[in-house]
Amino acid sequence: MKQVRPHTGNSADLEINYESTSIQVNNNGHTIQANVTEGGKVIFKNSEYRLVQFHFHTPSEHLINHLPYPMEMHMVNQDKDGRCWS
Repeated sequence: MKQVRPHTGNSADLEINYESTSIQVNNNGHTIQANVTEGGKVIFKNSEYRLVQFHFHTPSEHLINHLPYPMEMHMVNQDKDGRCWS
């Protein structure tokens, strides 16, 4: 497991614009994944990332203050070239 570390920065660097949308839910045998169509975007330091899917890990994949949690959700965002930011 990885330890979660806070990032320092200016709140003006991040803009979150998620929207209501339809999803396609898939149990891929490893996790429950929701594929998103037009779910909004995140803008970080003037780069835009569209929400493409979210999925869950149980137990959590990361630790907070050295403790695991029962579940963790990842929101996966991609830029126009397919690079991810989550």
